[in-house]
Order: sequence, then structure tokens, then C-alpha cells
Amino acid sequence: MEWGWRMSETTTSVWVLSAQGVRMAFLDPIRWMSYALPLNDFGILSIEIPSSTFTNWKRDLRLVITRSAFGTQSIEGETVWLVRRIVKKLLTSGEQVTQITAYSAAELLRRRIVAYAAGSSKADKTDKADDMLKAIVRENMGNLATIVGRDWTSYMTVQANTAAGASVTKQFSRRVVLDVLQEIAQDTAQQGNPIYFDVIAPSETTLEFRTYATLRGMDHSFPHGIQPIVFSPKFGNLTDIRLSTDWADEITYVYALGQGVEDNRIVKVAGDSTRISASPFGRIERVRDARNLSNEDSVQSEADTYLETGKPKRTLSGIIMDTSSARYGLHWRLGDKVTAEFDNEQFDCIINQIQVRIEDGTETIEARLTSI
Repeated sequence: MEWGWRMSETTTSVWVLSAQGVRMAFLDPIRWMSYALPLNDFGILSIEIPSSTFTNWKRDLRLVITRSAFGTQSIEGETVWLVRRIVKKLLTSGEQVTQITAYSAAELLRRRIVAYAAGSSKADKTDKADDMLKAIVRENMGNLATIVGRDWTSYMTVQANTAAGASVTKQFSRRVVLDVLQEIAQDTAQQGNPIYFDVIAPSETTLEFRTYATLRGMDHSFPHGIQPIVFSPKFGNLTDIRLSTDWADEITYVYALGQGVEDNRIVKVAGDSTRISASPFGRIERVRDARNLSNEDSVQSEADTYLETGKPKRTLSGIIMDTSSARYGLHWRLGDKVTAEFDNEQFDCIINQIQVRIEDGTETIEARLTSI
């Protein structure tokens, strides 16, 4: 009978699967386990076990964490973890232990580059942001990859297009796929149309690249969200708070310089007249080097995006605590929109990272949030 750590409300178990997704072993016992999952990036899992627990470690074995809580069981984080490091240690007590480091399935996006020439349709695109992300994945690790050996369709599919994001123009030849996806997602967020992405595990044996428009999770913001949640120091569920108003890196006027020389160089500008007129010293100029871009729309997009990055920033960040009135897995999850309260103000925030540690039968959960 399988079992794992049993807290008052949760049970966590870990299975080892082959790289192809076939169950091999149930990990028991485990000395401790810790993992973190961020948005739009891959997570990191660390586990320490007695070396006798399992010995046949190989790269890219899958680890699946199942978490039973509040009457439901699910694959934790909607992901599997691929083994990337094994360290064997002999403790002073004489016990031999093995430490395993694994990355969530989104790390697969870091294993490929955009292997197409500049100017080609696979490295120079204008499309809805979410569909562009999917096209890049299909063309570099899916069924549209033109180079033999690059197609992982047997193991990872790509969600159907939904055209839910803002229109984006981008050139990205010979760059790491994950870096390109993150840049596109960051550009859309700065335009107020965030796109999130992940490689999820609908089951232990399947992987799928998915995108999410506006939110990765659910809207629990106060007062109009579903079952609103407010995190506040007065409720004991928000700590390590920082509220910042920052003009230090403000930009109000941008010159983006594309390909060409002197008078023949592509130059596009973007400015914010409201912020410029707010101070006698309000015109703060910067140059955006876009010499790799030959498309005028792409250069203009670089100017607009760079201007957005230069807006003054008023942000609230903090660490939320798992409490009886705001339980991880029951009330909130990674990517949810919630409300944070501090200094008599309320802010809509996104839960952008979770951190879980299990040791000696105790599960400790923290999460980071940032205002939007």
C-alpha cells in the first residue's frame, strides 16, 4: 500500500518513473524534500533519501509528486520532475544518503534553440503572443521541427491555438527557446496583456505545452473574484512586505535603432507625453539597440516595449503563509490573482512562486506574491 508523509490534512508521495513515463519505484523512506515552482520558468526539486531506498538513478528519470489534500488527489504543480543531478554522501553517523536534484518539465524548453536563420518565417514572426509561443515550441521540439531528431511529439504535445494574446512582432534566430518565450511573455505583461506558459503533466505519462492568457490560475481578488482572498499582516498570512515607489530607472522617450548606417538606419521613437510634462526635467531619453532587426514594425515594437519598461514602479511584494483560512491547494495555488493589504492600501497581486519543504512529517509552505 502506498503512503507518504501524512500531515493532519495532506499526504505527499513520490514515484520514480522511467524517462518514457513507466513507473519504476515508490520512494520510501525520504529524509526530506524541498521544491519551488515559479511562473514562466522551470522549478527545482531537491530530495534526500537513504541510498538504499533506490539505486538505479539515470538522467531524466521522472519524479512525480502526488499530493492528497482536502479530499482530492492531484499531481503537485501539474508537472513531473526530470532528474539532473545525483550526489551520494556519507554522513558522520555512518549513514549513506543520496541527494537528487530534478527540474520541472518546463526545463525542456531550455534544451533547444531556435535553429533557423534570421529572416526566416520560423525566426521572424508577427502573431498573437500565445500562438507565437506555441509555434516556436512546435517548430523546435514538436511536429513542425524540420531537422531530424528534434521532434518530441511522442512525449510532449502542444495545446491548440487560441489567439488569446496581444499581437507581437519578434525576431529571435539562434536563441534559446525558453529565453525567447520569457521575453515575449514579459513584453506582453508590460503592455498589460500578460501571457503565461508551462509544460504540464495532465497525467504521469503525458506532457503538454500550454499557454494561459491574463492569469495562470484563478481570480481570487477582492471584492469581485471567486471566493476572494485578502493577505494582510493583520490576518497573519502576509510577511516580509515591501512597498516601493521607484523613479530611479524611469524612461520617458526612446530611440530604437534598427539595421542600417547613419541616415539609412531604421530609427523609431516612442514617448510618454504625460510623464514628460509632469516635471520640467521629465524628458528622460534612452537608446534601444535593435541592430539585429530589419523590420520597421519590429523596431517600433522594441521602442514601445522599452518605453513600458521605463515606467515608474510602485510595487508591493511579500511572502504569504499557509494558514487555516487561506490554505494552499484549497483556497489558492500558483498563478492565482489575490489581494494584498498593507499600510491602509489594497493591491491586486499574482502568486508567482511557491516553496514547499517536507521534513520529519511537517509540511512548510510559503509563496511569493507581487502586485500587478
